[in-house]
This record gives sequence, structure tokens and C-alpha cells, in this order.
Amino acid sequence: MSPCQACGHYTTSETHTDDGHARKSKKPPKYTSKIYQPLPESRGYIRLLNVIGSDSENPFVECELILQKFDKEGGVTDDPNTHPYEALSWCWGLAKAKSHIIIRKDGKSYAKFVSPDLVAALKTLRYPNQNRYLWVDAVCINQKNVSCSRSCSFLSKF
Repeated sequence: MSPCQACGHYTTSETHTDDGHARKSKKPPKYTSKIYQPLPESRGYIRLLNVIGSDSENPFVECELILQKFDKEGGVTDDPNTHPYEALSWCWGLAKAKSHIIIRKDGKSYAKFVSPDLVAALKTLRYPNQNRYLWVDAVCINQKNVSCSRSCSFLSKF
């Protein structure tokens, strides 16, 4: 995401008028448990948070959730769609989810509500000119779905 050429404000693409100027918009729809892409039945998959690279002045944290496959030994496969990643374990349930990150899926943007501290951490960790792949337990594991235990048990091997 880059600043609006006309006004300099950071906005999502949905917040621009036809003449290119930024306008205020409502938050995107809420990212709910139903929107999470299910993990494949076969073992060896987790979700990663692709944090879209952006300028430090950008108030939005834009991301995508992608599936990552591992080989039988737990290493990243040679598949060109796999990415090296870092893990960020975040505290669940203690802080209120009052802030949000933007998760893109199928051409739409959704607001995933998380703690303000997690938003601040992601702003600090994102790269300015390239994407960064993170496994963030509070986002990558669908906390409303018991089937997440597959990814939890897979990760416990390491």
C-alpha cells in the first residue's frame, strides 16, 4: 500500500473515489472463523501470515493468510510457493481485540481483530519494500476451530 497520489494519506484501494482522492470509509467486514481456509486433511500444513511490505508511516497492516507445506522431516519443501518464515508467539485471550489488521482474501479485504500490541508488533516487524512471512499463533491458528490441533501438534515437533 502506498500513499494516495492526490492527498498523501494511506488508504486501502476501497477508500478512493473515482477522481483518485482518499475518502473516509468503514472498516472492512470482520474476518471470521468461516473465512479461514481449512488446512488440508494430510499432515504437514500450517497457515502463515504474509505481512505486505509497507512504509512505516502507513497506519494499516495488510496481510494475507497462506498455506505452507512441509516435507516429511519438517523442513520447508522445494515448492516455489513455500517461504522461509519466522515465528511470533502472541498471548491469547488476555488483551481485548480492539485493533485490527487487514487480511486480503480472494480480492476482498477483511478486518481481523487483534490486540493493539500485536498490531504495533506487526508494524514494527514489517519490511518497507518486501513481504515478510510470519507464523503468528493468534492469527494463523483458527482459535474458534478445534481442528487447529493438527497445526499445533505439527509445530510441537520443533
